[in-house]
Amino acid sequence: PYGRGYETSLHYFEHKNDYWTQACMQSSCCSNYGWNAKDNQETHDFWETPRPQQHYNLSLVDLWDTLGPAKHLNGTDYEEFLFLERMKQIIRNHDMDNPLFLFYAPHVAHCPLQVPQEYLDRFDFDNDEVTCQAQTPRILSPTSKSDAPFSCRKQYHAMVNLLDDILKSLVEELFQAGIWNDTLLVFTSDNGGPTLLEESGSTNFDLRGGKYSDWEGGVRAVAFVSGGYLPIQRRGVVLEEPVHIADWYATLVGLAGITHIDDDSQGGRYPPIDAMDLWPLLSGLETLSPRQEIPLSKHALIQGDYKLIWNKEQPTSQSGWTGPVYPNATSSNSDICIDVDCKDGCLFDVTKDRGEHVDLAQTMPHKVQAMKKRLLDLEQFFFENDDKGDDSCPMDLDMPCACWMAINYYGGFLGPYQEVDISILDRSTPADRLL
Repeated sequence: PYGRGYETSLHYFEHKNDYWTQACMQSSCCSNYGWNAKDNQETHDFWETPRPQQHYNLSLVDLWDTLGPAKHLNGTDYEEFLFLERMKQIIRNHDMDNPLFLFYAPHVAHCPLQVPQEYLDRFDFDNDEVTCQAQTPRILSPTSKSDAPFSCRKQYHAMVNLLDDILKSLVEELFQAGIWNDTLLVFTSDNGGPTLLEESGSTNFDLRGGKYSDWEGGVRAVAFVSGGYLPIQRRGVVLEEPVHIADWYATLVGLAGITHIDDDSQGGRYPPIDAMDLWPLLSGLETLSPRQEIPLSKHALIQGDYKLIWNKEQPTSQSGWTGPVYPNATSSNSDICIDVDCKDGCLFDVTKDRGEHVDLAQTMPHKVQAMKKRLLDLEQFFFENDDKGDDSCPMDLDMPCACWMAINYYGGFLGPYQEVDISILDRSTPADRLL
C-alpha cells in the first residue's frame, strides 16, 4: 500500500493469515520455507553450506505496519480488532481541515473461520456442518483453554455479525469526530460467497454458483452507500442498476475534484481506465447506470438484461444452487459442483431470471451470436500487467525470494522483496539467529 500512495497501512500480504496469531497460512513460504526437495535439505541460510535434515520450526508471520514488520501488534488481539483500533486512531488523529480517504478491506468473513466466543454465543445453530475444518485449524485463540466445536454456518454468521459491529463502531467514531455529515461511506463486496464447503459457511441463495465462477452467485455482489454526504432523498433507495467494482475508482476521484484520471505517462503502455463515474446515478441526477456492459471474463459477458456464458474449452463448473439453509448436515460439494455444457453459449435474462434457471440460447440464437462476437472483440483489449521488478535476494536461490527475505531480513515476517537495500545485512550472523 505504501508503494501505491497510502501514507500509512496495517495489513497482511498473502491471501489469508491466522486471525489470532497472524501466522502465514497460504503461501509457498508458509509451510516449506524453501525446502529443496531435489537435494532433500533445508536451505534457509545461504551464507553457509545447507545443513541436511536440520529443521528450524519457523512460523512466519504475515502482518505489516506501513514500512516494517508489525512486531508490536503481532499476536496481541483478534486481527479485525487490530484493524478497528488502527482506524479509530487514524480518525482521531486526523487534521479535519484536510480530506480523509480511509480504505478498510476486512479479513472477515473469509477463511479461516475463526471468531471470538462471544460472537459464536449469539447464534444458537446446531453443529450442522463441519467440513470447514479443512481450512480452519481452530476457531478460538490458542490461549483459550479449549476450542469451540465446529459449526461452519454458525461461524460464518458470527463473522458477518462481527463485521456489522465494526462498521457500527466506525460510524460512531466518525460522528464523534464531527465529520459524518461530510462523509461518503461505500461498502462493497468483491465477489459472491464461496460455496465450497472446505472454506466457507456462506450461501448465495437464490443465485446460481459461487465465488470462482461467472454465475450470478459468484459475481452479483452486494453494495451500499451511506453517510451524511449522500443526499437525503437518496437514502434508503434501492437501485437495481448494474455497476462494476472498478467504477468506484472514477466515482471517488471525481468526488475529489480530479478531472484527468488517465495516466498516459507511459506513452500508451497502459490502456485507458475502464471505470465510470457513478455519482450522477447515486445522487439521483441520472436514473440509469453508465455501466450497461460488463465483460466478466473471457467466458462471460453481461449486456443490459442479458448474460452470456460461453466456456469454449470445457464444461462450466460450479453450476448448482444452494438452498436457503446452507450449509447443513446433508450438504455436500456435489450440491454446487455441477458441470453444464455451455460450449456453444448459454443465455440468461438476469433481470427477470436472477437465478439463471432458463437458458434462452435456443430461442434467441441471434442474440447469442451477437454477444459472442462482442466478447471476442472485447477480449482483444483485456490487459494483464506483465511488469517484473528486480528481486533483492542473492542469486541462484532454491526458494522464492519472498521466503528468503522473510527469514533472513525481516526476522520471520513476510515483507517486500524487490527494490529493497539488503546491504545492511551482517553476513557473519547465521540466518537462524536473525529470527
